[in-house]
Amino acid sequence: MVHDGENGPIPSGTSVLDLYGSAELATQLGFFHMELFHATNELETIAQVFGRDAFPGHIPSNLDLLLRRFNEVQYWATTEVLVSPAPKRVQSLRKLIKIAHYSKQQGDLLSLFAIVLGLSNVAVSRLSMTWEKLPSRVKRMFSELESLLDPTRNHRAYRSLIAKMQPPFVPFIPLLLKDLTFIHEGNKTFFNGLVNFEKMHMIANVIRTFKECKASASGVTEKPSQPSRSPGLLESCTGTRSRTVSCTFGICA
Repeated sequence: MVHDGENGPIPSGTSVLDLYGSAELATQLGFFHMELFHATNELETIAQVFGRDAFPGHIPSNLDLLLRRFNEVQYWATTEVLVSPAPKRVQSLRKLIKIAHYSKQQGDLLSLFAIVLGLSNVAVSRLSMTWEKLPSRVKRMFSELESLLDPTRNHRAYRSLIAKMQPPFVPFIPLLLKDLTFIHEGNKTFFNGLVNFEKMHMIANVIRTFKECKASASGVTEKPSQPSRSPGLLESCTGTRSRTVSCTFGICA
């Protein structure tokens, strides 16, 4: 049972979608994900791709949390629709799409893509009668969000989006790791005993993008300011207990 600091215990059968507005949920999710992202050091992405054994003493624990969080939000979106009673299913679906929309506006691409992928799950997409009852405006909104996941032309839609965004924002971490993996596995590190600097430059470009996502408008990397947090919101949303993440040398404490 989740506890609300103002109104006391919340019944276990109550959905968090019934308790908060779409904008509020998107804001709280965005704050938590930005906090996790800022705690994740770029060395953790290198260790994840090159192999953890190559970086003794550097455990990508914050990156692990960030990736796990992506899966949790994705499954949460799917579950919220499927467990909703039939009369409320359209309302739940509509609200999740609006949360994804607000997440995009607020620069939380982790929530955006996790929710879109969760609603694209076959168990949800096959609910044709539910989707038909959505307002046309909401259907168009979801189609536009879903188009950002189009993998054609090397994910051009997504890359065009982030090129226009002002940092700080939370990028789509799985795609960033995919880029690093292709660079690492598709190019030799050494040629005739010499370092392949072209490969190093490509890796550096991806890492630079990672760091630029954290930068403020002044170019200084800084932690996000903390908005007022609704008691129990992050815990009740996906079942994950929220906490402040501190980071020393990329290690979560």
